[in-house]
Amino acid sequence: MASLSSSYRSRLPVGRSLACLALAVLGLTGRPSHAAGSTLLQDLRPGHDATPGTNGPLTSLGNTVYFAGQSTSTGSEVWKSDGSPEGTVLVKEVLPGPESANPSLFGELNGSLFFTARGSTLGTELWKTDGTPTGTVRLLSVPNGEIPTDVAITDHARVGNTLFFSAQLSGNKELWKTDGTPAGTARVKDIAPGDIGSFPYSLTALGSSLYFAATPSGTWPSSLWKSDGTEAGTVEVWSPPSPGGVQGVNELGGSLLVRVTSSAYPVSSLWKSDGTAAGTVKVVDLPYEVRKSVVLGNRLVIWMDGAMWVTDGTAAGTRALQLVSHASWHPSVTVGSQLFFLGTDSSHGLELWTTDGTPSGTRLVKDLLPGAVDGALPTMAMAALDGACTSWARTPRAPSSCGRRMAPRPAP
Repeated sequence: MASLSSSYRSRLPVGRSLACLALAVLGLTGRPSHAAGSTLLQDLRPGHDATPGTNGPLTSLGNTVYFAGQSTSTGSEVWKSDGSPEGTVLVKEVLPGPESANPSLFGELNGSLFFTARGSTLGTELWKTDGTPTGTVRLLSVPNGEIPTDVAITDHARVGNTLFFSAQLSGNKELWKTDGTPAGTARVKDIAPGDIGSFPYSLTALGSSLYFAATPSGTWPSSLWKSDGTEAGTVEVWSPPSPGGVQGVNELGGSLLVRVTSSAYPVSSLWKSDGTAAGTVKVVDLPYEVRKSVVLGNRLVIWMDGAMWVTDGTAAGTRALQLVSHASWHPSVTVGSQLFFLGTDSSHGLELWTTDGTPSGTRLVKDLLPGAVDGALPTMAMAALDGACTSWARTPRAPSSCGRRMAPRPAP
């Protein structure tokens, strides 16, 4: 769906902008899957002006999209949508009344979606939902005032029947796990004891183990760690040569690709690992620091200072794709063999792009606002649903629709 910039909204003949949820579907070719014109599914805040970020990011689970929706009667709570007006409903009021629970969705395990929220204890609580009121239950509660109530969980990975995540739920940020039960929700290990925190990130599953980057001293540089879910089995695997530190970890083809950044030249390098120190070897030096990376099939797509690259884990297979950046704060969405992301280049503002990992398959989906003007709002959200890229955004309410569908730019 077209996300409209403030300059474009000011030119539209409408009285005010409204907060609404509108879903638009882009097929694998980027073409709309239905007739032109988007459908208003729910006007969550009737008669109220919209604000950026009123509704949270989209998270897909099966054939349903979940999001943090804000209405005047319930505040911000967990909603879900199957793409129809009647299927766009509030799941459950975690914090009953008009006050906001401010849910933050982050991971899936065995058919349930996990999220943090401000619940009846008024502190941070860990919840899960299967999309029903009775299946939306609290797993963990942190006393009010012990930690901030708006701490989002952004790093997580599923290994077997365990969901690992990095969280500040007791002391500082450390590695946690849950099996979906209150008894099975606990901190794995206090890697940096006390109030320092090891700040685990880039959580990645490989086989039956979890791999991640962490700072055992609480300060840079980070090293590569692994965990089997027990305190004793959570150990450091490898430290990059000084003065380098682990920037990120991805799984590709049964191996780990470890990105290392350094204060000395070369500033960035790519390493391949089998999960052991002896089996961790350098693949190639990179010209710039990696800003973002996403696995797409048998390739890793990476963005470095306005340049988009791809690698198959070999030096010969590491090459530049196109000069386009990725909005670092915005998640990408994989649909089949295509990756959708918000990006900019020298000729366009923030717009929706797609890539299949090849130069010819990397293209602008549509230039919503020609030139350097942003055609997509920074708060635009996307999710994969039914083999398509689904998005919502704040749009001016027009008599016939709440938003617009995009027609793609033909592939070169």
